[in-house]
Amino acid sequence: MLTGGLGKNIIAFGVNLILARLLTPSDFGSVAIVVSIISILKIFAELGTSVALVQRKTITLKIKDSAFTATLVVTLTFIIILWISANTISNYFNNKVLKDLIHIAAFSYVFLGIFSLYRSLLLRDLRYKAISVIEFIGVIISSVVTVSLACFNIGPSSIVWGQLASAGCLLFLGFALTRYVPKSLGDWSSLKELFSFGIWVSLSRVLGNASGQFDKFIIGKLIDPGTLGGYYLAQKIVMILPSIFTGVIDQVMLPIYSQWQDSPSRIEKGYWKGLRISALLVLPAMALLAAIAHPLIYLLLGQAWCNIVPLIQIFCIFGAIQGLGGGIFGSVIYASGKPQTMILVNAFRIIMLPLCVFIGSFSGILGISYGMVAFGIIGRLFNQYILTRIFNFKFSLFFSTIALPITINIVIYFLTIKISLLSNNLILSLFISSLFFTLCYIVTICILFTDDFLFIKNSLLTRR
Repeated sequence: MLTGGLGKNIIAFGVNLILARLLTPSDFGSVAIVVSIISILKIFAELGTSVALVQRKTITLKIKDSAFTATLVVTLTFIIILWISANTISNYFNNKVLKDLIHIAAFSYVFLGIFSLYRSLLLRDLRYKAISVIEFIGVIISSVVTVSLACFNIGPSSIVWGQLASAGCLLFLGFALTRYVPKSLGDWSSLKELFSFGIWVSLSRVLGNASGQFDKFIIGKLIDPGTLGGYYLAQKIVMILPSIFTGVIDQVMLPIYSQWQDSPSRIEKGYWKGLRISALLVLPAMALLAAIAHPLIYLLLGQAWCNIVPLIQIFCIFGAIQGLGGGIFGSVIYASGKPQTMILVNAFRIIMLPLCVFIGSFSGILGISYGMVAFGIIGRLFNQYILTRIFNFKFSLFFSTIALPITINIVIYFLTIKISLLSNNLILSLFISSLFFTLCYIVTICILFTDDFLFIKNSLLTRR
């Protein structure tokens, strides 16, 4: 899963570099709004049934059919609503491009909604390699279509058309691998079983995802599409690794934790190990990116995009925070059969995140970025407090687990900054800084976290 995720995002990163030279910041800003809307609505399409299918110890064909029917009905309903409201959304953001983009994206929404069911069936069977392969193919399809259309001056529509092609490909491959074809419309009792768990998952995810997109909405409304485009690209560049790792660890641990739901102590042990491994992998990536941000962006994107360097460095802090429990927190909650808890967590998010972003907006785009960092810190502490109150996880153990990895990365980060000043040549400075940071970190981890280093190495070399 991690290998596949890295492969996908390396390609996506390369495509973004190409698009940055073919499209304008305003184009990226328009796409950011559409992507944010679709990501929220996609959760409605699932209605939590994907997680419910994975979490259940046993599932029947009736339950599968019921989940398929519910997903299909909801996606078709929302595509109609989305199509009708496209003009209203476009007028709200004072961006005429949005209408056509939303019309195209509506179809990818249907494909992705149905694919989520096929993906959950693969995930339930622990077919991680199959999931990685088909999603990698989806990225290839999206990349080829997007870049080809952008070269013909299609503009921001090229990105949305690429996503549509990818969504269609994913749905086809999901069907080909699972061979699942609904035999009926399901029944009410099966739907009731799914919704009794899934509705809490869906509601909590909608709250969490909606709050997570608030920063794009406020920039798109109060500032301008060009600024949003730079913000969106900076966020995408930084969040590649944190998103990959937290997403992978969540998907891998959910079905495993679900098998341990009668053994809370085993889940807790897995949580602390997951937290430590996550910190050891995500923190150095964020620290290194922050240290080399300026020469990296200048060389890859050119002088025109150098204004996003401060945003990238701020988001590196946010990305590091995401690596301190993001992904492993939700899987503990869902696998333990207490999805209602996530309602509380995401209700907190939907209040606190917009508040932090709104307060930060008074200081412009940098203030909004720092608002995200402030929320990240507050949110991570709140999540840990929930685990302490409901599952009796030790709060002090959270700080003792992350303290040493944080300290190591801060020290090596400042040493790397000093090393980077030894050369005025950007390419040489980038090479020396990256090499110095990597060698120092690997040596330090080998000495201070020998068992975890061997665990990471063996896990990466052994793929299911």
